[in-house]
Amino acid sequence: MPAITQPFTLPFRPAIKMRWEHLLFIHWAVDPEEVQSLLPPGLDVDTFEGKAYIALVPFTMRRVLPARFPTIPTLFDFNEMNVRTYARCGKEPGVWFFSLDAANPLAVAVARARWKLSYFFSRMKIVQETSQRFTYTSYRLFPAPKPAIAELSYEISGEPELTKSGTLEHFLVERYTLFSEKNGHLYKGQVAHEPYRVQPARLLTLKQNVVEAAGIENPACEPIVFYAPGFEVWASSVVAL
Repeated sequence: MPAITQPFTLPFRPAIKMRWEHLLFIHWAVDPEEVQSLLPPGLDVDTFEGKAYIALVPFTMRRVLPARFPTIPTLFDFNEMNVRTYARCGKEPGVWFFSLDAANPLAVAVARARWKLSYFFSRMKIVQETSQRFTYTSYRLFPAPKPAIAELSYEISGEPELTKSGTLEHFLVERYTLFSEKNGHLYKGQVAHEPYRVQPARLLTLKQNVVEAAGIENPACEPIVFYAPGFEVWASSVVAL
């Protein structure tokens, strides 16, 4: 397996490097006031045409290592899934994670301590049944709130294409800042990667309560669904705001 290559100059000192693969984005439009009530002080809900969005995003992390380490194939590969929304700190847009489930207890512990993120250890599995059809399962083991599960299957179509500025897809995925909070203090981290290439996807089945476990009433509207094959990613440590 080839080593991760860096195709551009990073705008920050990287702490970790990794690869993200098989990203499925399931988004629901929700009331901005509901989302705002769940954000910590200092963050404002970010909207597109007056709507806020909640997302469930399952994917696979590969070769997750400190940035200066040589690549070790498959040693730190694991599945992950997050429940997220979109927020701003002043004029800076970013992502706010309500929860992040991962199938690696070491990654959970490090991310909780170093990145101040709400990680949970879960039993997870992704199966690529065909070149276009996938199943994904996640069962939270610890800590609470539990139970928090997701069972889904989906099918992709078309070819990956860059998102266009001004579109909803671009608003949802082209974000390079994450916000976190601990003990009343806000933090900011950065990621760098190639622009997203996304393609159509269709949910075949979905059973989940991870959105509700995050404190969000399950949306009643039909979700917006698309898929991204993946790319190499670099991430900074977080700094206090």
